[in-house]
Amino acid sequence: MTIQNEQAEQEQHQRLPKIPQRSLQMYSGIPADSVSMVGLGCSSFSTFFWTTEDWKRGSSHNDGASSSSASSASAASSSSWTVDNLDPNHPIVQEWIDTIVYAITEAGITLLDTAPWYGHGTSEVVIGWAMERLQQQQQQQPTTTTDLFQRDDIQINTKVGRYQADPAHQFDYSYETTLASVQRSVQRMQCHYIDVLQLHDPEFAPQLHPLLVTDTIPAMLQCRDELHLCRALGMTGYPLAVQHQLLQQTLELYPNRTVWNQALTYGHFTLHDTSLFNRTFITWNNGSIDQARAAKENDCQDDRKELPHKPDQQQPPPPVQEETMISFATFCDRYAIGLLAAAPLSMGLLTPQGPPAWHPASPELRQACQAAVTLCQTASVDVVELALLFSLAAAAVPCTIVGMKNIAQVQAAQRVALRAAKLDNPHQTKNNNNSKVEHGTDDNANETAETAENEPDTPPSRPPVSYLMRLQPILTESEHEVLSQILDPTNGPFAAIWAAKKDSSWSSSSSSSNGGGGGDVGYADWDGLQPVRDFWKQVPNVDVEEWQASS
Repeated sequence: MTIQNEQAEQEQHQRLPKIPQRSLQMYSGIPADSVSMVGLGCSSFSTFFWTTEDWKRGSSHNDGASSSSASSASAASSSSWTVDNLDPNHPIVQEWIDTIVYAITEAGITLLDTAPWYGHGTSEVVIGWAMERLQQQQQQQPTTTTDLFQRDDIQINTKVGRYQADPAHQFDYSYETTLASVQRSVQRMQCHYIDVLQLHDPEFAPQLHPLLVTDTIPAMLQCRDELHLCRALGMTGYPLAVQHQLLQQTLELYPNRTVWNQALTYGHFTLHDTSLFNRTFITWNNGSIDQARAAKENDCQDDRKELPHKPDQQQPPPPVQEETMISFATFCDRYAIGLLAAAPLSMGLLTPQGPPAWHPASPELRQACQAAVTLCQTASVDVVELALLFSLAAAAVPCTIVGMKNIAQVQAAQRVALRAAKLDNPHQTKNNNNSKVEHGTDDNANETAETAENEPDTPPSRPPVSYLMRLQPILTESEHEVLSQILDPTNGPFAAIWAAKKDSSWSSSSSSSNGGGGGDVGYADWDGLQPVRDFWKQVPNVDVEEWQASS
């Protein structure tokens, strides 16, 4: 969700320190040693989150364009912008390109997250135009300049599986479509390769496991290990239980091979929902942590192509050695899977204007978030800045992805990141003019997870009380007072939803011990599978109940 507290236009070109970086060295297979604390969420480079004012601006700004460009822009603004009619000279598109270039060259952002689904291709196309401009700028610089943009300076991540607006063609997890999508994404973005190729919203896959295991994952492995179209593989989706279930099953089907290098979650580390760290899942440990990390190190060798594409269905998985209850964050750490987070504003719930109409949150959660916003407004505290500070302060999450559509919003994120970085390991070194924060080997790295585990009575979505103490050094007096009220488990705006549970009709083999995604769903989040059921009900020839049971 986008940052809404835009700065004044005259501040847009104010030079700020670059966003600090956090280490990725604890994660084998991730194609970078470090990453900026804030990543650029490129869903903003589409009409997905447009307001009425945005649509008016999209329809009226044809000044300065050629006649053909003006005609194209007019056509694009009449209903929606597509890859076929997107005009690179339109002022809004130029602003998007400016934002990407500024984020990379001035703000120090080193991760772009996009998908073919975002704008049904427009986001990837805009990234391609930004890459083209960066290359042109590089050619214009003197050869003695040391601060030239290099492709390896940034991570460009995209996804497969979700594509078109038409429900009948929105999802396609087939082998052939997956390969074609990756090749199209590389071409659109003019990026030569993809850093992390992510499986997009696997909860929507009909017959969840058979299709993904037999088609999608083998195609993704081929893109990484043989075609070298990407350097690493990841997964993203809302229900933590679905990601956990698929990650767990993949570990069993590929006992001697690393499939997943990264997991991206969204909406599970916010002011009202920290289930990323304190909701636990049944986990089967098929070997030691050392064995898991050793497998990842072996996968970094050049002989990956000699490994089979698909799991050996005749070979049974190794015997279960241990069953534990651990959080999703701890699971990723155990198997050296890089963990990223997104939607720190809960897709608009934690903003003054509120979420879009299609937001799946319950009325109770909407009302509670509005109460939190009102508390901030009464105390003259920026709720967006407070929510982002809260999310960025967790050093165990190297990068939080934030949607930003203009330079002012990137600068707002810079300011917040510089504040949050003060809580990280004080040992810092300079890296490409960025402040690089080494973490992962010190006590601060997993403080959020540890505090959750040390406070076992904490509900599965409520932040541990000690997390407020961690934030105190970087908060103003007003921010600390408001945050104390928001996190109050007895009288705060989220007190009732943290205490409540609602029954969910979804059951999962990786069901949660205390809510969310599998089993009960807490009011602090939303049923991530209800949109799935609603979606497939509108698609002909799909039996939703049969699909759900088979999954």
